[in-house]
Amino acid sequence: MNNLNSDKNSLENEYVEELKCIQQIVHYSESFIEDNSEFDIEAVQDLLSERQPWIDILRNIESELKNNPNESEEIKRFKKEISELGNSLIALDAKIMDILAGQKQMIIKELMKSADNISRRGKRSEAPRIINIKQE
Repeated sequence: MNNLNSDKNSLENEYVEELKCIQQIVHYSESFIEDNSEFDIEAVQDLLSERQPWIDILRNIESELKNNPNESEEIKRFKKEISELGNSLIALDAKIMDILAGQKQMIIKELMKSADNISRRGKRSEAPRIINIKQE
């Protein structure tokens, strides 16, 4: 009986740790969006590198929890909260992707306008600019 309580507490501790990790990812992502009206590639790469250790912890926890069929009400509550936070994270990532897509379209329009001006006049009307575009 004592072993069963120990297993239950251990399992609940794993879910608490998972919940904390995903809360940190969501909080960091929300802060990133609030702090940046326009994202550059380096800022997004920093965001991803900051989130990576938490994601690695989540992967390890999930692999451990996958093999455990015991579910108390408390564990079901943790799973529901983790799922809701996961959905929030998906929405935040979609928002980041939408902003990046908008920036990409703006850069493409600027390049098309510049190319059109060059072809119409046969010469450059503006000083050359360096545009950082990274394709994945």
